[in-house]
Amino acid sequence: HKYGQVVIDGTDDFCKIFFKPKVAMSKDGRCEEIIGENQCRNSPCEFNYKFQFRIKKTCKTKEMCNIIVADAYTAGTSPPTPIVSLVKTKKGFYTAKNDFKVGCLCKTHTKVVKLECTSKAGLISSKSFELDYTCSECDMKWLAEKE
Repeated sequence: HKYGQVVIDGTDDFCKIFFKPKVAMSKDGRCEEIIGENQCRNSPCEFNYKFQFRIKKTCKTKEMCNIIVADAYTAGTSPPTPIVSLVKTKKGFYTAKNDFKVGCLCKTHTKVVKLECTSKAGLISSKSFELDYTCSECDMKWLAEKE
């Protein structure tokens, strides 16, 4: 699992967003010892992630911020519906509500995680990062390092 760098969007960070990836976990990913086309087993796998955040108290009080988690779009598929959650505390940890199932094929998936705050005047401030993940330990050999 690799996290990209946190990217700042917008010109004014009026909510003083702090956003830091923490733990990403998967279980049941297996890799066949024989190298070949079917090296990764197509078996169920569960995956979860966690990250830390903090915003100004006034932004929490005015309910200006949302955490958005979306799967990266893949050509030839329907865009997945992002998960949008209102930030109800000024600091804490966000964890996927449930482990989610991923096919243990030799494939890397990407989620985009964003904390976005919108002022009453329509100004937007956000920070985001990409999470590249795979359930198969086979893929860990090929998962590119983020610069």
